[in-house]
Amino acid sequence: MWVLDAPSGFQTQGPAGPGEAGQWQELVSAEGGCTLSARGDVAEKPVEDMRTASMELLQSVAEADDAEADPVQDRTLVSSGAGEGNEPKSTLTFVSADWAAGDAMVRGASRVMSMLNYDGPMSSESLTLRFSCPGDTIDEDAWEAVTQNVRPVLHSGSPEDDPWTSRLTAPEAS
Repeated sequence: MWVLDAPSGFQTQGPAGPGEAGQWQELVSAEGGCTLSARGDVAEKPVEDMRTASMELLQSVAEADDAEADPVQDRTLVSSGAGEGNEPKSTLTFVSADWAAGDAMVRGASRVMSMLNYDGPMSSESLTLRFSCPGDTIDEDAWEAVTQNVRPVLHSGSPEDDPWTSRLTAPEAS
């Protein structure tokens, strides 16, 4: 996850780049307000159904908050390009849901993708976002501002006509 800039009212938290695999990294926060954290990981085995795997990952994040996620919806986030002459052009679709966690509301978003490694075998990678806001609602303006200033990074991509398939496929057995 890359932070391009902290939106108005937010501060970046440390380096703007990926954190340690499997560990939450706080990316941006507003004093007394909302916070965006991200966690990425790689697994040795590819997933058969990326959307289902993404939903399961999202549910595990909600369960860690002793919550159950609201119905899941797809959210599209810009994954490349920013600024004059470099307009956003690539996107990734994430599953997303909101839930209550103590005295805050959380919007989670996750994406699991299969990828072909340089040496041939398939694996999968995941990226999970956790946007929390104090109170009982998500600050939609803050969500919009933050998501305009970050870029989720995954090594494989999706064709425009099907946001839940990978461009890469496993090599056929001979």
